[in-house]
Amino acid sequence: IDHKPTGQLSGSRLRQLRSRVGFVFQQFNLYAHLTASQNITLALEHVHGWKPLPAQERALALLEKVGMLEKAHRFPAELSGGQQQRVAIACALASSPQI
Repeated sequence: IDHKPTGQLSGSRLRQLRSRVGFVFQQFNLYAHLTASQNITLALEHVHGWKPLPAQERALALLEKVGMLEKAHRFPAELSGGQQQRVAIACALASSPQI
């Protein structure tokens, strides 16, 4: 990535790289006890240091972008597989990653 080998990265350099990359896993890794919007705001608040209101606004904007705004307050078990995937995509895009 950026013309640099990544296989040997560890510690802070690996964390720095991961902060610039958005991931969507095959298993969507959504928290079952959190709603769609809460799944998005969790990392924004606890990892990236966002305040709750801007994080919520960002989550709702992303859910709208992926066609899931009306499902913002639903839990993953209440969503189809495709809907869960769209929430996972919104999670990956939340911090505006470069990749």
